Amino acid sequence: MNDFKNLAIQYGERALKLNKTNARAYIILAEAYALRHQDEDFYSNLELALQYGFPVWEQIEEPAYEKYRVEDRFNSLIKKYKW
Repeated sequence: MNDFKNLAIQYGERALKLNKTNARAYIILAEAYALRHQDEDFYSNLELALQYGFPVWEQIEEPAYEKYRVEDRFNSLIKKYKW
């Protein structure tokens, strides 16, 4: 599983070198960091994904979000960007 997380981070970072507004790349990074329990990296990439239009609320039942679904910080971010 660690190899998958590391590859996800590598690919996400590569995608961002091509397009800094790639919401999918930010959400890939956020999920990989969530699975690595790197909370600040998760939140910073999550917010960028939301800023660039990724509808994370459509997939919050995924395992990567399990820990965060009950956190005020997570729910506040979702509220801020959900339209």
